[in-house]
Amino acid sequence: MYLDYFGLKAAPFSIAPDPRYLFMSERHKEALAHLLYGVTGQGGFVLLTGEVGTGKTTVCRCFLEQIPDKTEIAFIVNPKLTARELLAAVCDEFKVEITSNPQSGWLSVKEYTDALNQYLLREYERGHHTVLIIDEAQNLSIDVLEQLRLLTNLETSEKKLLQIILLGQPELLTLLAKPELRQLSQRVTARYHLSALSKAETAQYLAFRLSVAGMSRANFTPSATAKVYKLSQGIPRLINLIADRAMLGAYAADSTIVEAVYIKAAAKEVLGQQEPGPVTAHTHSTRFTWLSAVLSGAAGGLMLLLFAVVFKLGITQEAREAKSAAYIANNQQNREGKTSETNPAPVSEVLLSGNQSFDQFNLSWLALGRSEAYQSLFKQWHLDWQEDNSPCDFALNSGLDCLEHKGNWRSLRQLNRPAILTLYDTDGAIKYLPVVGVSDQAVTVAMGDQELIFSRDQIDRHWLGEFTLIWQPPPYRSAVIRPGQIMDKTAWLVDTMRQLQSVLDVRFLENTEANLKENIKRFQAASGLVADGIPGQMTVIQFNTALNKAVPRLDRKLISEIKPKISDSQEAL
Repeated sequence: MYLDYFGLKAAPFSIAPDPRYLFMSERHKEALAHLLYGVTGQGGFVLLTGEVGTGKTTVCRCFLEQIPDKTEIAFIVNPKLTARELLAAVCDEFKVEITSNPQSGWLSVKEYTDALNQYLLREYERGHHTVLIIDEAQNLSIDVLEQLRLLTNLETSEKKLLQIILLGQPELLTLLAKPELRQLSQRVTARYHLSALSKAETAQYLAFRLSVAGMSRANFTPSATAKVYKLSQGIPRLINLIADRAMLGAYAADSTIVEAVYIKAAAKEVLGQQEPGPVTAHTHSTRFTWLSAVLSGAAGGLMLLLFAVVFKLGITQEAREAKSAAYIANNQQNREGKTSETNPAPVSEVLLSGNQSFDQFNLSWLALGRSEAYQSLFKQWHLDWQEDNSPCDFALNSGLDCLEHKGNWRSLRQLNRPAILTLYDTDGAIKYLPVVGVSDQAVTVAMGDQELIFSRDQIDRHWLGEFTLIWQPPPYRSAVIRPGQIMDKTAWLVDTMRQLQSVLDVRFLENTEANLKENIKRFQAASGLVADGIPGQMTVIQFNTALNKAVPRLDRKLISEIKPKISDSQEAL
């Protein structure tokens, strides 16, 4: 309806998985790399998981347009099948010629498997690679998954004949963690979890889709873009729903600019979004029932939005007002009584009970402002940052760099660098938490000259996965040139791989320029990274960690158990 009004050639925010509209964020590129790796791999399983609406199917359709020659693909979109029905569907997709039983119309599982095995052997002899892709794999039964595992037993002396790619929601990971599927889980050669877009990526996403649809420049105001991100939490499908209806609202108001007021109205109309306020179990249930009836096609994505609303707003007023007055007074006294840099105050370790609410310690004083948080972060690198320039410019001028990422505790621990977590208080305001240590249960937080230890569960209530860290780039990317550094990229990488070969138990090839990419792939695979042979940010960070470079790390000595009371210990970190 509004296409001609805005000068668009096509609808920019359709929820159909059109590869032309695939916005390739860093995470989407990594997801696509995993799928491409699956085509060239040596068999087994590749997992791509993500919440509803994050773009898994769209990434997969983009992948299908890039598959190499001599690759045969079978794509199963309805996995709610029995083991025999699945085998029949796979044979249909691969166009395997079979003769049905004249009485039942079905073959036995063995007959389907034998026919499929003969087909895979013929394709192998032709030099073809066969890949089976199953979407919505979280709906597979345990029996069907076990049958899929048995299919990967079809092999020659050189390689497995079938590569299987499973696309699914996070429940797929829970399913594969069951003891009865441990054999399948051991055959997973690569896995990637596709997370939502960041706030900056949401703005880029809107501009990108409008550009593809024919608009020369984005017409969403900064406040409108911020509102889209807040309501959608960076989930592409929800962004599309909100943005489409907002553009219709702007058209109806005869405005060529989409402002925040249209976003707010669109959210109310499309998602049933209400004004911020306490969300009780009753209101949550009522809203979910309404949304399920009106928008069943987007129910999964809407559930995620509602959980995010409950996450931010559903903590009771009583919990927020319950504070530990003695502890707050002590903390304020410590802040006011800071000693000089030459005589720092002793580190204070405070371990909170897992049953205590994080809100008892109110984010207004526990978390820092952005400037204080970066000062605490740079202290870990023995640097004194002042507000006269941006923190990332200061990092570059100090031979370091910033990395903004969205993940979870696992991805943060894998990067293994102190980071600033972006938190949201119960009113949706943004706070910043400088984290300098993480263990299985506990998190060490830098608060000026003090360090406090909290349980991860308490922080999870306010953290949506966004964090920023400082890392040390390689010399050829550094803005600071130091004596003795190797500035040539290839020479530096060859020298780094030489050092890694002496400290890691990884089967590298001979350390030459010709083998450089393959050796980097082997290092990446051993480090749990995408094995693409490209020495990007994640890979270089792992280089520095493996070589035990003098950089601050998260895996410091931490108190391993969450004790049921505030600890008086002064155990050194």
